[in-house]
Amino acid sequence: LEQVAEISGVRYRVVALPRPAALAVGYAALLYGRLGGNPPLTPGWVRSFLGDWRADSEPARRDFGYAAHPARERLAETIAWIRSASPARWPVAA
Repeated sequence: LEQVAEISGVRYRVVALPRPAALAVGYAALLYGRLGGNPPLTPGWVRSFLGDWRADSEPARRDFGYAAHPARERLAETIAWIRSASPARWPVAA
């Protein structure tokens, strides 16, 4: 997240919560959404964030000739794409 903040120029406070507390926040946000608000996250998103998403790219390299690119470069491309897709929804650093 630190690299995303550096590249985008936008920083948010990040709070680490234990799994049960994070899920409780997700369910509270879901209730907020059902009451007419726009929930910033849901229990499903919380579960996605809590997952272990590490992977080994060696099979892709071996079988398909995959070549990894620097993460910072890909993050910059992704941030630019998100901003171009819906500029009104995403903060832009001054």
